[in-house]
Amino acid sequence: MIAKEEAENIEEAKKAMENNNLPYARALLNKTLKVYPTHHTSNYLMATIERNLNHSTNALDYYSKLMFTENYRRKVILEMGKLYFKKEKYSQALECFEDLYSEALYAEDNEYRIQDLTYALKKSAEIYTIWGNYEQASKLYKLIVDFFLSNNYANNKEIFDAYTQLGHLSLKQKNIKDALSYFNLAVNPQNQKRRQALLEIAKIYYNEHELPTAQNILTFIIKKTPNSSEYILDANLLLLKVYAAQNKIDKALEIANFLLETNKKDEALQELIFLLFKQEEYTQIVKILKRKKIRNPYIHNIYSISRLKLSQTSKYSSKVINLYENYSYNKILSKLQHNPHLNLNDDISHLLSLIKNTKLIPQYYYGSDIYDHYIIPLSNIGVINYENTDFIHVTTLVNTTNIVNVEPCYNLNGICKQTPLEEYTLTLQK
Repeated sequence: MIAKEEAENIEEAKKAMENNNLPYARALLNKTLKVYPTHHTSNYLMATIERNLNHSTNALDYYSKLMFTENYRRKVILEMGKLYFKKEKYSQALECFEDLYSEALYAEDNEYRIQDLTYALKKSAEIYTIWGNYEQASKLYKLIVDFFLSNNYANNKEIFDAYTQLGHLSLKQKNIKDALSYFNLAVNPQNQKRRQALLEIAKIYYNEHELPTAQNILTFIIKKTPNSSEYILDANLLLLKVYAAQNKIDKALEIANFLLETNKKDEALQELIFLLFKQEEYTQIVKILKRKKIRNPYIHNIYSISRLKLSQTSKYSSKVINLYENYSYNKILSKLQHNPHLNLNDDISHLLSLIKNTKLIPQYYYGSDIYDHYIIPLSNIGVINYENTDFIHVTTLVNTTNIVNVEPCYNLNGICKQTPLEEYTLTLQK
């Protein structure tokens, strides 16, 4: 029992919390805790306030005082696990979720038992997945499936979610057969997310180059899915890739134009540019990208290549293009989109040798200290004719000869009009 005044403070604090007046509620509870520092309800309410204010360390301190109290233990373990997980303290979070699981096994309230057991297993599996222990994560998802099946909850959403996660984990372990099996189990009329599972199956067939099968699945998803569904745009984006891979250009372009008006416009633009590049539509590429801010390194390289392709005046353009072509056709359309960190210097040995064998001083900067920039004249090394000479703009990692990008510059004002001409001045020696 506590005194009347402190009890009234607690009730007033609860009302203040309901009205989101957290500072006032905290001040009231502090008064009570000064008199009764171990009071359970006050400590729990203070923990809740600190959590809602994103003061996780303070919240954990208050929760820890209630770890072994009968009335609050379950809630405290759950909330501490959530906070540790949010702070990426996964070992501490896992301990909390394992405790929550143990508590749930013996809970008298069946609703809490199911809810806590499922949550504990799912969050523990997430942690093992983050750690790369896919086998242990799979075991935990299988426990969820077994629990619900043994309790006659065959169509519970948690089972379908577990099947989906088992599919993803199988993919991480490069077990395509098991992944397809689990995703197929999730394609159930009772599963509200069954189209997500179908989309994952289509992705597998696309990655395995079984394009007609992927196309059939995706057209089915699009046909049967409302336009407002979250899956419709992802299905269209993947179908665009499938059509492009099958050289069904008209259909691919139709989908790309549709997606450019949606929140998938960035992904659609990338696929459209890859498609146009494959068709050698360099003029269209330059026209589309000319006034866009290009942050994507793949698209930036394709834009650079396209500009080089269209350059008719440079004596050296064809040589640079030839060096680029092996890279572009074999890598940009395949490996590069999966690995943006590939080193270009093996393929552009001519430009690399120019940097190594001449005393070029790196010039203008874009407010970054991780790149060096060079403007290399293509007519000759030594004398620069500012009006008639073509140039190549080469970007390297700072203080290295590792080339990360190459693009044409038709005159010294061609690529950086906002930079004063004198900043481009080079010291060149043969």
